[in-house]
Amino acid sequence: DTSKSFSAGTGLSKPVAFPIVAKVASGAGPRLLIAGGSDLPLPKNAGNRRGDAQLCELTASSASCEPAGGKLNAARADAATLCLKEGADGCEELLIVGGRASKASPLVEQYDAASDTFTPVQSVGAPDLLFGGKLVRAGSSIFLLGATSVALFQENRSTAVGNVAAQPYKLTVDDSGAERLVRFEPAEL
Repeated sequence: DTSKSFSAGTGLSKPVAFPIVAKVASGAGPRLLIAGGSDLPLPKNAGNRRGDAQLCELTASSASCEPAGGKLNAARADAATLCLKEGADGCEELLIVGGRASKASPLVEQYDAASDTFTPVQSVGAPDLLFGGKLVRAGSSIFLLGATSVALFQENRSTAVGNVAAQPYKLTVDDSGAERLVRFEPAEL
C-alpha cells in the first residue's frame, strides 16, 4: 500500500521501483546505498528515473538516511551491480551496468564508498541498451546474465516485441590505463 508512510525517517519522498541497493563500507561504517530507481506508479516514459542516492543506517527498529555525497551520472532503474572490492564493512567499489534512460549517458559507472562518489566508466563492445540481469563472478571472470535490451517493466513497454533478451556477456575490468575500462564480449555459455 503506497499510501502508507513507508519511508518515515529515510528521506524517500515516495515509493521507488528498481533502485540500486547495496551494503557499502562508508567512512561512517556500514551503510545501505539506495540509488536511482523509478518513481511509482511506473511512468510511460523515462522521465521518472532517478539519479539521486542515499546512504542509510538501518537498525532493528529504525532507518536513518542522508543524501550520498554524489549522484549517479545517469538516471537509472533496473541496473545490474557487482561488488568489485569487498571490505570488512561492505562493498568498497560497486560496478553499476545498464538501466540508463538515455544512450547519451554512460552505460557503466562505479560507486566508490571511501570517497562517496559515482564515476563514469568507459565501456567497449557494449550493446546500446541493457536492463536488469545479474552480474556474476565466476573465478576471475565476470558475466552479465539475464539482461534485456528493452525495459520490460518501464516506459509502457510491451513484452510482445521480438526477442528482448540480451545475449550473455563476459566483462573484463581493465585497470591498466589511466582510467578504468570495462570490455564487453559475447559469452558462449
